[in-house]
Amino acid sequence: MAWENQWQGLKKEASSISTRGEESHNFSIATARSAQLDAQRIDRFFLATTWRGRPTPGMRLLNLRLCSSRAGGLGQGRPQGLSLLQRAAYGALSVGGRYAWLRLCLMAHEGRWGDAAPGSWRRRCWAAIAWAEAGHSLAELANWLDFLRTGRHRNLLERLIGVAAVPHRTSSQRAVSFEFLSRQLAWQEVSALVLTVLPLVSSERLRALAARWSAPRLDGKLSSAGTLLARASKGTDEGCAVCGAEEILTPFRALPCGHVFCYYCLRARTESDPRYCCPLCGSRVEALERAGGDRLRAR
Repeated sequence: MAWENQWQGLKKEASSISTRGEESHNFSIATARSAQLDAQRIDRFFLATTWRGRPTPGMRLLNLRLCSSRAGGLGQGRPQGLSLLQRAAYGALSVGGRYAWLRLCLMAHEGRWGDAAPGSWRRRCWAAIAWAEAGHSLAELANWLDFLRTGRHRNLLERLIGVAAVPHRTSSQRAVSFEFLSRQLAWQEVSALVLTVLPLVSSERLRALAARWSAPRLDGKLSSAGTLLARASKGTDEGCAVCGAEEILTPFRALPCGHVFCYYCLRARTESDPRYCCPLCGSRVEALERAGGDRLRAR
């Protein structure tokens, strides 16, 4: 049959496509080699800087270096460098500790430990992971507040192994001018303030407030010219002046002016702005009335 031949051809084509997809998902030797080279480059970078007691390029620009905060204290004489145990712990925990924790969380998510039976070891481990993450977040917050006060330990790892960042040279010339630092801090604070306040601002209320201030109670100033011309030429209440729909499925009248809108358009705007004005005549909407039905009071 013709359809059987066509089915066999499509089946072969689908199998060839799946085979090509499986081959494309296999990691090639070049990809593995590239990842290995990147890892070796990071290892050499760590050995050439932190392991030998030298600051990284970023810390050198900031005139900082790592030292031990336990031996003799930071305020007594010249700060001492990191010991062998501190350097080994810093490298192992900053890379290996984070990798081990991510692998544990991935294993818990893939194994659905949170859906295990109550009392099982998987469920207890899942609860322990959740408590550990919450405790780590609180500890990070406390460490950040202490860092703002003392300026010593930037994260929990440095506090745990006794590592602090101190000035590398006290009399060195700054690579970045104070004017640039002031501008950078000012713009950073302004951008943080905008990102915090912007989600709390209602665009509908801003538009309504701007409309009331720019054209208070002027007929036709808040609606589009095309809608007004069409409404004037028809002489009827067909169509919503807010969304532009020609046929209204749930028509409601705005009182006391009596203009007809969609229920959703009118209700949403009166809910967001208690002083919402009709976009056709500019009068304040006091209540909503179904066209030929009951009356609803606007908030």
